[in-house]
Amino acid sequence: MGAGDEVYGTHPGLRAWLESPEVNTGYVLGIAISTPVSSTPAATARADAALKTLIGLSRV
Repeated sequence: MGAGDEVYGTHPGLRAWLESPEVNTGYVLGIAISTPVSSTPAATARADAALKTLIGLSRV
């Protein structure tokens, strides 16, 4: 299990390593609200907008 703040959350190499088959562990990393995130290969949004969408979907 891994955890880190925004400095580590914007490090793509760290995320790739945590998701690699050799490590394959759960993790939580902080990111800025303006960070682009992908919910599908074709959909990218700011982190704050993606969170609002997820919260809205969970209430339906």
